[in-house]
Amino acid sequence: MDVAWTSCSLLLQSLKQGPLGTGAYKVIQVAVAVVLLRLFEGKWPFIQVGPLPCPLAWTVVIGVSLAVNGVLYMWSRTTQSRGTHHGVDQMVKSSLQRSLTVHASVYYAMMAFINAVCEEVTFRWFWWQEFVEVFYEDSITANIAQATIFGIWHYHGIPSGMAGVVLTFVYGWMMGELKERLGGGGLLLPILAHAIADYYIFTSIARGKATCSAEKNE
Repeated sequence: MDVAWTSCSLLLQSLKQGPLGTGAYKVIQVAVAVVLLRLFEGKWPFIQVGPLPCPLAWTVVIGVSLAVNGVLYMWSRTTQSRGTHHGVDQMVKSSLQRSLTVHASVYYAMMAFINAVCEEVTFRWFWWQEFVEVFYEDSITANIAQATIFGIWHYHGIPSGMAGVVLTFVYGWMMGELKERLGGGGLLLPILAHAIADYYIFTSIARGKATCSAEKNE
């Protein structure tokens, strides 16, 4: 009962601060997109998740996740920064300068997954579909377009600044390729890879464990 109550409290708190943004706007924007498509196209959008990927795809996801986490680590060490995402800073504030509890780890994993679902649906599905129509079924250009918006969107994020925009653009492009080349057009693989990256960001980068200056200043 105590665990359930604490989890509910943390979820309510995430409506004010956290990776989902003020008022959990990322969830709201997905809901608004669904409603608008229903109103203007007369049908509920079909968001493809599967099919289940082949063993090679899982190997690629693991490799991509290790590479991305390595880049994040090097970025944080080089810039001595934890990023500029205020919501994430507030979310991890209570766990600074101490080891993560099991409950906190589960909570960060849950938030990483929810954030990954919202962003992948928004960028690798809704924006992707729109750009495919705009660019006359040219999926390569559509992927570059959605990744560009994804990068700019994360100027105030983790990683942040212009370096963050470039790194996040590359990451957004990779997630698009993962979806199309190995995911059978579904979002399962990019959601899982994205959730792994976000979990590392929340538990290591944002908490300052990967930066020397952050640990001194907390």
